[in-house]
Amino acid sequence: MNLLALALAAAGFLALALAMRRHAGQVFGTHPAPARDRAMRVLGIFLLSLSLAGCLAAWPMKIALAAWLGILTPAALAAILVLSHLIRRQRKRPRR
Repeated sequence: MNLLALALAAAGFLALALAMRRHAGQVFGTHPAPARDRAMRVLGIFLLSLSLAGCLAAWPMKIALAAWLGILTPAALAAILVLSHLIRRQRKRPRR
């Protein structure tokens, strides 16, 4: 359950980062439409909520909240590393 919560939280943070115009522009090369921004925000919040729900299913509430807060730190770090890799890869791609 820990790895699932970690993966869901990392995906949620990545979705929230890609909902920002700056990061989406850096990764995709163009700024996304406002509807896509909202969809990415909703997806990010949903994935973080699923991560919390997974922790709540595995442990009592007090332990689950503490574990979830502990899981958020490496998940955010993983999202930052993936985002920086995607940006670096976009910069290396030849322009058309």
